[in-house]
Amino acid sequence: MAVSGREIALESAKMSLPRMIFSIRDSLVRARGSLAPLGVALVFSVGCELVLGDIPENSSSSSATGGDAGSAGGSSSTSAGSTGTGGCCDCDGDGHPSVACSGGDDCDDNNKDVFPGQPMYFPVPTHPGGGFDYNCDGKAEFKSPAVVDCSLLGAFCDTMTHSYLGKTHPACGETGKVGTCSAPNTVTCQEQVEQTNVTVLCR
Repeated sequence: MAVSGREIALESAKMSLPRMIFSIRDSLVRARGSLAPLGVALVFSVGCELVLGDIPENSSSSSATGGDAGSAGGSSSTSAGSTGTGGCCDCDGDGHPSVACSGGDDCDDNNKDVFPGQPMYFPVPTHPGGGFDYNCDGKAEFKSPAVVDCSLLGAFCDTMTHSYLGKTHPACGETGKVGTCSAPNTVTCQEQVEQTNVTVLCR
């Protein structure tokens, strides 16, 4: 049976395809080897997973602070949403690389509200079942740390402080009464409740 020129060309292309793929792969491997010492990764997927190329841990290009990594004006070799094997990552896009990479400072790279220097306070934990360390300083801080105890005698009654009422401060995310104390005489000290069920904000 006669074979057309088109069929011959197709068979030839099929045979050539594997060689082309291997050639491209070899070129990429060589490129990775050339760029790795410079701290540059070849990124082939924007998702926080697939990156070809290792970034040395001691590379100055692999560390970033502040708003450089993953930010529009940054010059880091990595971008928000990408990471490399041993390389920096800013999966949540907050401009701070994860502590998992050399020079990183983001203690929770899955929450864009968590980063060093976070000025805001929040009513819920960083993630379900987690803590309130939104500024990565290793502890939870009350926005209003004071507590007003109105159970003392009138002479010791604190009528100046305005905060949560009671002997102890409600925990982060919980609710409590807010107000101050009043001392109608030298013996009596009583609560002056201004708000009830106020959620405790922390960071």
